[in-house]
Amino acid sequence: MEPQRRVASALLLLAVASACVSVASAQSSRLVEKEIDLPTDTFLSDTPLIDPPKRIAGYFKLNRTHDARMFYFYFQSRHKPETDPVVLWMTGGPGCSSEIAIFFENGPYSINNDTRTLSETKYGWDTLHNMIFVDQPIGTGFSYSTDSRDRVYNEERVAADMLDFLYAFYEAHPEMLQNDFYVTGESYAGHYVPAVSSAIYRANELGQGPLTIPLAGLAIGNGLTNPAVQMPAYADYALENSLISKGLHDSIQFWMPLCTWGADFCDTHKWRIGCVIALQVCQLLGFERILAANPGINVYDITKTCDGPLCYDMTAADDFLNRKDVRAALGVGDRPWEECNMGVNGDFMGDWLRSYHGLLPAMLEDGIRVMVYAGDLDLICNWLTQLKRMAESRERSAAAASEVAAAAEGEGQGELSARKALPQRQREETYRSDKPLGQQ
Repeated sequence: MEPQRRVASALLLLAVASACVSVASAQSSRLVEKEIDLPTDTFLSDTPLIDPPKRIAGYFKLNRTHDARMFYFYFQSRHKPETDPVVLWMTGGPGCSSEIAIFFENGPYSINNDTRTLSETKYGWDTLHNMIFVDQPIGTGFSYSTDSRDRVYNEERVAADMLDFLYAFYEAHPEMLQNDFYVTGESYAGHYVPAVSSAIYRANELGQGPLTIPLAGLAIGNGLTNPAVQMPAYADYALENSLISKGLHDSIQFWMPLCTWGADFCDTHKWRIGCVIALQVCQLLGFERILAANPGINVYDITKTCDGPLCYDMTAADDFLNRKDVRAALGVGDRPWEECNMGVNGDFMGDWLRSYHGLLPAMLEDGIRVMVYAGDLDLICNWLTQLKRMAESRERSAAAASEVAAAAEGEGQGELSARKALPQRQREETYRSDKPLGQQ
């Protein structure tokens, strides 16, 4: 019996030691995920009943930081998750949470009137894509740090943090490395998307990092990418839509060279105080005067009035995401949620007038697909600013494009085209396309 007892004791010690090693390994991981099961009204759901897609919430501890955790959602495609593209979505702001997109824009859910249950959306991008929604920069949404040294002020840090996260995400989901990857976002993500895409592209080209992210393209919706060109277009758009008089338009445009000079100075010297002053000048000379002529206007839809700080009532998201049971389901503890963190927004004041359109030509020339889209009712990042930005990008890259065309005779070339914004109905049909990105 004694030898048997010794064997049993040894096995017990081995089991305890293995369990301790396992727990230690899990606790040392920088990426922690959990499958979520949020209260959903499935009456109108089109989610497959057999092999339903995984829906995951997670936290990632950033490498460079002292205590920063980045929060994200990962929604498997409702179509063919094993082959559908992987799409990263970043909401703008800066400092606005990607949960805004999840529940009000292109995510899988909408919040019911009771603010206690969800309905699945018919046209969420997860119908044809594996979607990653990230709360970034740190301090946005459920992302947080207890150390003020982790604050983010510019796109260099945004890009480095997102690259760090994506490497960890793909190491946790290596099966997704076979699928095309796209970087997307709206509004201030006109800064984020080029910066993050370029960081991925350069890391891939230089063979940096533990793996190669399969970057196939990027998309920017109503984005702020080249402020020096886009700022002067505010008055043109406002005049075209009868928001201001011809006299006010001409007055704004008379002073706009001061704004464009300030934006160019900011982009060249990257001096934070100078960038903040230049931004204030641009706002006072142009955008603020348009708002003063249109009190209460919704800057995201000029046919509506502004309702709340973001011009839309989002109390349903406040109520839902701040419930204890929802926070428990997401694994965020007692951390409160808010639509936009104005502290993060203020930290980026020195970044607003920086231009990131110059990062696009190299990727375009190397076959990375770029889509720029804009609705015709948005004032703050209106379609006319997108048109002017694309035209300038086309002029600046004309020489490079001709060299590429000469060097690649007979091969298919990328095309940069600028068209007027689609009317509302056609935009909706385009938005609800039954093809994933890359197959449009």
